[in-house]
Amino acid sequence: MAPKRRLSTGTTTAPVVAFKDLQSKVGSDVTVEGKLMTKSGVMIGKTNATPWAFATLQDEVDGPRVRIRGFYGKATAISEKPLFSTVRIQGAKVELDKESGRAELFVGLACVVSSASRQLDEQCEWDTTEYGPLTDIGEKPETEKLYTVFKADHVSDEVKDGYFRVEASDVESTSRVLQVHESFRNVVVQQGYFVLHRGSCSGTVAPNACVDVAPESYTW
Repeated sequence: MAPKRRLSTGTTTAPVVAFKDLQSKVGSDVTVEGKLMTKSGVMIGKTNATPWAFATLQDEVDGPRVRIRGFYGKATAISEKPLFSTVRIQGAKVELDKESGRAELFVGLACVVSSASRQLDEQCEWDTTEYGPLTDIGEKPETEKLYTVFKADHVSDEVKDGYFRVEASDVESTSRVLQVHESFRNVVVQQGYFVLHRGSCSGTVAPNACVDVAPESYTW
């Protein structure tokens, strides 16, 4: 029999719950770990001006993706975690999405959002997103979403109506101008390569989009 071990005063441990088991944990507080597959910037609620953000996590390559929502300081904590990194969330409440009936996680003020001590297998193909060229801007309806990897060639210092201008190019050397929301100002601060999810084919990158530094394997 293994010896009993006493934890340091004031510390507790909780088992990590697999995403496939969350449906049976509705109403419970759980600890989870998953790869951050997409996220948003910090948005402001229209009715109560509450800052909030969302993200999607995945704990197995072929497993389900789970949506998480955080408010106030937890919104910032979620939005600042690097895309495709492994995140640990302690104390998240399991809820059911009314429309889909799927389990999702509410990240309250008492939760702890941190980088996981172990990274999920980097050799697996986690990201199945189909990234298009910047020619989608202007060629597709403005209501369609833009998923692309771009190089920021020039980032404007000026912010106008909450947006700043980014001169961008893609792997095919297509150039377009993006209007990026100021909530991503701490991400797109200089020239470099970036992943974009849920932009608009008008060239606008709103707070509900995802913009983050691209992994080296995504660059050219």
